[in-house]
Amino acid sequence: MRYDQPTPFSPIFYDLADDMGFLVMNEAFDGWETEKADFDYGLHFEKWWQTDLESIIKRDRSHPSVVIWSIGNEVVRSTSKTQKKLVDFVKALDVTRPITQGRGYMLGHDDIAGFNGHGEFKGYLEDYHIEHPTRTMVGTEITHTLQTRGVYRTKTSYRVRDNPAPWEKHDPVGKWDRIKDKVYMVPDLTEEEVFLGENPIYESSYDNAIVRMSVRDEIKLAKKLPYLLGTFRWTAFDYLGEAFAGWPARTANFGIIDLAGFEKDAYYLYQSQWSDKPMVHMLPHWTHPGKEGIEIPVVVYTNLDEAELFLNGRSLGVKEMTDDMQIVWLVPYQSGELKVLAKGPNKVLTQVINTASSATSIALYPNKKSIRANKRDVVHVTVDVVDKQGRFVPNANNEVVFKLTGPGKIIGIENGDIVDLSHHLAPKRKAFNGKIMVLIQALDQTGKITLSASGQGLQAQQNKYSSE
Repeated sequence: MRYDQPTPFSPIFYDLADDMGFLVMNEAFDGWETEKADFDYGLHFEKWWQTDLESIIKRDRSHPSVVIWSIGNEVVRSTSKTQKKLVDFVKALDVTRPITQGRGYMLGHDDIAGFNGHGEFKGYLEDYHIEHPTRTMVGTEITHTLQTRGVYRTKTSYRVRDNPAPWEKHDPVGKWDRIKDKVYMVPDLTEEEVFLGENPIYESSYDNAIVRMSVRDEIKLAKKLPYLLGTFRWTAFDYLGEAFAGWPARTANFGIIDLAGFEKDAYYLYQSQWSDKPMVHMLPHWTHPGKEGIEIPVVVYTNLDEAELFLNGRSLGVKEMTDDMQIVWLVPYQSGELKVLAKGPNKVLTQVINTASSATSIALYPNKKSIRANKRDVVHVTVDVVDKQGRFVPNANNEVVFKLTGPGKIIGIENGDIVDLSHHLAPKRKAFNGKIMVLIQALDQTGKITLSASGQGLQAQQNKYSSE
């Protein structure tokens, strides 16, 4: 877990990281003497860097979750002199942890060489190791991939070539020609694009929407290089800001968890590689009207040995998991039941996805039914649009209206759609690919709280919670 802000994060963050076993690279600054943007910390660096850095180190150095100090990230006009000054200052306060800097590996005074996007190019880390064989490395921003929950494309895309960021738009063809032999190429899943008509701001949730390398290629690299400690992907969560995908986008799609807190498919790809608990995850959804007979790539992530896929009870074959970290079938689309059986020693896991019919109702799934009347406790309510059989409708965009009664208040409604500019406190929201998240905060009174959800053409539903 990487944290980078020019001011300390909330103490509860580090307490949670300690309890949950996260490793934190605690980053003090995003820039030094020169501003990256108007009115940023660069205006105050000379006056305040010692005070702020000392407060961060002294406050957080007793947290076992903090394993690396970082003194900067992609610092504009960074100098070896300032890097040494910051490194010496940190070591005067704490010698128990190494120090790094995102893209500061050329300045010569950090303990661990920190690599951002350049480290994703083929051979870049290996070449650096040849020149600096005693240096340990860490991926301070590796890797960058993009995905939008519930959106799929079968042709691989590269940001520079297909959807360049603002700083890449002045010469995307020339830039692509310069880097195309350096990026990790991921084969297309089909010869022709299967999923046409998606908003180009949205990105594919197969592992094929890439800046320079895919999730799977990054994991392979981290396993391969003994001098690479590991990597911090950019980013775990979608976040408001850096919306260079273009108006009206609120952010880019870098997270593996969206703005509403819902997991994207890449979340489960990482889980298949990092978790010892047996798991299986299948994508995409199986509601594709109008695509009957068209071959759709079905991908399975699992940490078990093999998987067997069934369509409407008919086996489509058993395939072993390989170093590619995914199992793929090309399945001619037919509505009905898609089922996977993942198998390992003395273990079989099943996941079933059914084709949904039209949306008729709402399902409410709270993460808890009871809260304390302390003005702090929060209920997270997942709102799914479902059909008459209660099956999740993955392409639903119905507007849902919410009403709350009792000693609680709605403090946020979000759907994860990066181009939806609705106010978070408005009492209604369109579903995005079938889902909405509602956050309900306790007041300082006890009693019963009722959340009502309704929408045109949808059967209204209620959830009740107790505030004690």
